[in-house]
Amino acid sequence: MGKKKREGNLENTTGGRDARDVQRVIRRLGLIESNQSLDAWYAQARMQLPEASVQRFYDFKTGKRDADIYDLTYKDFDHARVFHVSWSSQAFETELTWMIPRLRAALSRVEPERRFFIELGSGHGAAAAVISAVLKVPVIAVDPQPAAFGLPELFAARTGGDVTSITASAKDLPGVVDGRIPAAIFGLGVFRYFQTHEHENNSFSFMNAMDHMFATHVPDAQSLAFFQANTPAEMIFSESGCPDYLAEVLLGARAAGYNLSMGGAADTKVSLAGGELRDSLMFHLTTKESLISVKHPFIEMFQPLPELHAGLSVEGTAAEAIRIVNNPDITTIETTEVEFSDGTLNTEIFTIGDHFAGLYKTSNLGYRSIKIVHYNELPRIQQDEDRENENFTDNQEALIRRLVLRP
Repeated sequence: MGKKKREGNLENTTGGRDARDVQRVIRRLGLIESNQSLDAWYAQARMQLPEASVQRFYDFKTGKRDADIYDLTYKDFDHARVFHVSWSSQAFETELTWMIPRLRAALSRVEPERRFFIELGSGHGAAAAVISAVLKVPVIAVDPQPAAFGLPELFAARTGGDVTSITASAKDLPGVVDGRIPAAIFGLGVFRYFQTHEHENNSFSFMNAMDHMFATHVPDAQSLAFFQANTPAEMIFSESGCPDYLAEVLLGARAAGYNLSMGGAADTKVSLAGGELRDSLMFHLTTKESLISVKHPFIEMFQPLPELHAGLSVEGTAAEAIRIVNNPDITTIETTEVEFSDGTLNTEIFTIGDHFAGLYKTSNLGYRSIKIVHYNELPRIQQDEDRENENFTDNQEALIRRLVLRP
């Protein structure tokens, strides 16, 4: 047993004008598509960069230690474009498409002197360059790595954006911009540097793990200080991580007067070079009470959820959200614990009124799934589960324990 794919809901944030605008501007950068085989990706990289550069990068990605890799990947515009942006081009496009409508709305809510953005941990600054070009707004690209200085301006020259790079760290804000507070601060993969993640192991519910963090954890001091120093700028970030990381982020945010906005979270998979999938957790934090979501943050990640209907089948973390929101109408018929050598799977058979029956599975390794069928198919679900459990027992693959017996 292992973790399986988690799916977020980007239905309301992909497609349409924003997606087209992002794609149009990104094309100006001449990126290599990440969602293809590694052989194909490296072949295209060799057409754009010296063989020695590509070989050194390949060695680094395959485990060879290279303490000074930034001198290669930030060497110039083309090295940064290929090794940083192209390596995750599909993820880059997905994350910016989610951010841009929220950044546009943030601009509309501030006075003229605050109509600019800060990209935190900008590195090469490609995100700043694309967002600046799409929204026609100046962006200050802030990164502590000296090798990155000047690269954001080169990317902006290609996109038509207005970007200024500054070498500084998060703790230096807002001092490095003369005390000005932007409409929003955004970043890709940088929040973990001032809010660490302590994953809740052996949890059968991401939502319960989040609630446990709210009740027992405290924010990292750096996270709290960052929010306090930059209030009331809206915060829009994408971070690699699982749903319970959002709870840790919210600890510092809430202590400083921030909270999750309506429609302000998404948990999805994005593609890196070679088609490798990475968990991406995107979130939008605000101090404006009228914008704050009243939903539990875990449920907000998967809005809108599909309506129940016969034939509905969802695999991934969204299955847990579906199970939770329908809990008031669910009657449990049977629950079973299936203990494997490397983890445990809990199975629930249930009914919803006289119309539907369902099967929900959740493991302590992150797997979730839910299936909905017509009520008259309840006996078939029970028989199928009985057969599967008998096979596990006969083959000595798992121990079966019935926790709730069917009547």
